[in-house]
Amino acid sequence: MRKSPKEHISEAEWEVMRVVWANQPVDSKTIITILDEKLTWKPSTVKTLLKRLVDKQFLMTEKNGRGYLYHANYLEKNIIDDNIEELLSRVCDKDEAYLVQSMIKHAKLSKLDLRFLIDQLKKDIDEAPEEITCQCLPGQCTCRHH
Repeated sequence: MRKSPKEHISEAEWEVMRVVWANQPVDSKTIITILDEKLTWKPSTVKTLLKRLVDKQFLMTEKNGRGYLYHANYLEKNIIDDNIEELLSRVCDKDEAYLVQSMIKHAKLSKLDLRFLIDQLKKDIDEAPEEITCQCLPGQCTCRHH
């Protein structure tokens, strides 16, 4: 599997990818059936999304009789990491902590998840700087550091 994609996927494409990641290799009929429980998409919509994902190289196909089986070219965790890095790159460095705090506040976390976060924070605290400096262009953010 490749490490990182060159393109981005839409929310609709993400729905299809979640089914592929959970069931690969998987045919379009199965994807349509699973998504039908959540969305009111026509089969042609799902097939269009599959074609787009193949064109963008998020999916690869394997001939299976008259149809295809779909496999992901990327691990879900790699796509999540890429999306987080992109989101962090869009905010002022001084606002990254707020972004992380907000994600923790809104995420459904188990006690095990929270213990992991606490342990990670304890490990990171000695290496953390006293203050984060703004790297934005003057007039680009609200921290007024410039």
